[in-house]
Amino acid sequence: MDALRARLLLMFGGPLGLHLLYLHEPLEAYVYFATFGFFLLGVFFDVFTLNGRVAEQNRKLEGFEKSKSCKVKTSLSRFLAQFLFGCFIGFLFSFAGVLLFGTKYRTLLALIVAAGITQGVYVVGNCGEQQRSLLYILVSAIASSMATMVLLDLPFYRAVLLVSISATFAGNRSARSRSFVDQPSSRSYLVLSLIHSVIVLIIAIGLTRVVLDRRISVVTGNGESRVIASVGSIIHDRYFRHPAKDVFHHFSRIEYLPPRRTAVLDQTPQRDGDYGLFDYIVVFIVDFMRYDSSARKRADDGPNALQLAIWRTFVLQLAGVIE
Repeated sequence: MDALRARLLLMFGGPLGLHLLYLHEPLEAYVYFATFGFFLLGVFFDVFTLNGRVAEQNRKLEGFEKSKSCKVKTSLSRFLAQFLFGCFIGFLFSFAGVLLFGTKYRTLLALIVAAGITQGVYVVGNCGEQQRSLLYILVSAIASSMATMVLLDLPFYRAVLLVSISATFAGNRSARSRSFVDQPSSRSYLVLSLIHSVIVLIIAIGLTRVVLDRRISVVTGNGESRVIASVGSIIHDRYFRHPAKDVFHHFSRIEYLPPRRTAVLDQTPQRDGDYGLFDYIVVFIVDFMRYDSSARKRADDGPNALQLAIWRTFVLQLAGVIE
């Protein structure tokens, strides 16, 4: 392996993990792809350690031999990495599932969450020269997701955390060593990256159709003027139009109109008082824009718009009320 070639791949494809793919580390490369190079921090760190990693891989290739698989202990750092990456992928899968099907089909969503967490825990568990049993992780993830989401009916974020812990513990019971020549092939990187891209695409399309298409009514002045528009069009007019158009400049109140859809594939009307995740996302976006509009008119240095929007959305979520 050539260090210069690896460094060029790091420069032009580091966030996608191309330099790790060149070093025959496809699972590590996928982790970079999914997290954009650990949010670029991993790419920055690799700038200083890449030459050493290339030399180490060359030594392994020159003196490789297939060693006997044996049980290994899981370090705390690997356990945390498995848990966190399992949560990350699990949240993405659950987000995509809710956007596609809504929240009615708990059994289907539990299976989707189990699949995402299984993928995340398994990938990190099999990085380096260690391996975990996919069956252990999958069975534990399905059982715990069914228990938490279907039987106990826990909120999604709590269920994802508990399922990820359960799958990580179960997977590490099968932890074994693996020789360098038994590394997964580059096809695993392509398959995992394709799945991840599809999930991100579903989230992008779903947010556009479920959140940005949500209409609100902004009553201005003394109540005689009313503007009805979608959240997406308001964002466009506010931040991407020249000159900008701010409907919150002289507003007196905001009314949230019923959603046209609660999920991309679910056309069931939303019941009154049944507030979902995307209602709070809409409220957060609208609150941020109106607080930002008020802050621009204010002369003093008060709380910024982001802090106010986060705090108000948190309070509304606790109370279960959308105003």
